[in-house]
Amino acid sequence: MYSFISNQSKIEYLPTVGMEYYPVTYKLSDGNVINVHIHDTCGQERFNAITESYYKKGDGILLVFDITSQKSFDKIKDYYVANIREKCKKNIPIILLGNKTDLDDKRVVSQEEAIDLAVNEEFV
Repeated sequence: MYSFISNQSKIEYLPTVGMEYYPVTYKLSDGNVINVHIHDTCGQERFNAITESYYKKGDGILLVFDITSQKSFDKIKDYYVANIREKCKKNIPIILLGNKTDLDDKRVVSQEEAIDLAVNEEFV
């Protein structure tokens, strides 16, 4: 999330505990400005009640998985998709993102597998 927000790489990695909040302002090419409030919710089960409260209020969801971890991808497929569909606004836009693409030599989740999930679930 750090490199997405700051456009810089960060060598050390600290996992999200609970939830982190990132307000970001983007200036679009047409001159319009949009404010985005990103709530980085961790994937740990003990925080599910907290993260579910954020889904309900969201206007869009980014589902991020680690391309070097099948477990990370399976959790998206097996838990988050159904949970989001149940708890969120109908037709909320969902985007699937694979992170750690700089570690492609350690990739275990193929692009095809991710694309299949996104197509089958009708993500944006």
